[in-house]
Amino acid sequence: QVLYGIDLAKKDIARASRAVVVEGYTDVMACHLSGVTTAVATCGTAFGTEHIKILRRLLMDNGSARVIFTFDGDAAGQKAALRAFEDDQKFAAETYIAIAPDNMDPCDLRLAKGEQAVAELVEPRVPLFEFALRQIVSRYDLETPAGRAAALDEAAPVVASVKNVALRHAVAVQLAGMLGYG
Repeated sequence: QVLYGIDLAKKDIARASRAVVVEGYTDVMACHLSGVTTAVATCGTAFGTEHIKILRRLLMDNGSARVIFTFDGDAAGQKAALRAFEDDQKFAAETYIAIAPDNMDPCDLRLAKGEQAVAELVEPRVPLFEFALRQIVSRYDLETPAGRAAALDEAAPVVASVKNVALRHAVAVQLAGMLGYG
């Protein structure tokens, strides 16, 4: 349960109150070469409880800290993002996802579009709960009442899992909008 690159990134993670989690060691290298010096990778294992403990310690369980997951845009990457969401509430930090264009990982993005593209990858991030809701809702036919009801049934536990009451209300309103009730 090691985070690749943690030795290089730990000071910058603590200083910036931000960690960028990528999938592989080549992605960590691409990020660091592109100025994203808070990047670490799980290297073939699912992001789990031990990884969370390490990052929580470095981020000092700060509610204004940010953890940004950069998974590939392919089906496996989206599945990994949804798995990360399951552990989202174990962080005091805010969690986000950033997906590179054209389903590229940070290493491929650096090779194809340069270091600036990798540096900019983590800026247009989306809250992890919003990503999870969009993934759920996209699987249903929202043109029918039955489709909207089924999407709501599956998405409701995501909303209920948000610990912050004010944020939970905002997420519920956002879900209602996605389903056409807003």
